[in-house]
Parts: sequence; C-alpha cells; structure tokens
Amino acid sequence: MPEATAYRALKQLKSLGFIVPALKVSKVKNSRGGPRPNVWALEGASQEEVARAYHEMRESRRETGR
Repeated sequence: MPEATAYRALKQLKSLGFIVPALKVSKVKNSRGGPRPNVWALEGASQEEVARAYHEMRESRRETGR
C-alpha cells in the first residue's frame, strides 16, 4: 500500500473516532531521525492489548527480516 494511502486512511479513521494514538515509539534502531512513529489502536483497546499487538508486530518483522 502506498504510504500516502495509509496516512489518508489513518486520518479518516481518526476523524471518525475509530482509532486513537496509543503509544509513541521510542528511538528506532538505524533511524535517520525524523518524527517518532505513533502506534494507533482501536478506541477502547487496553494498554495490554496495544502492548501485545506491538510486541507481536515487532517479532514478526524480525522473523521476516523487515
């Protein structure tokens, strides 16, 4: 998916109240700077659910080398 499409979708979901910023990621390894990424969550998701989903995403990225 093109990056611009993803950002437009996030903006629309946020404006409709479906998602909220849940966590600001600390410095990313090998980052060249720029803003730190946000992790978005469905409205009403618990911090534990957000943390578990973020951890699972990080693990899957390590497995695939991304």
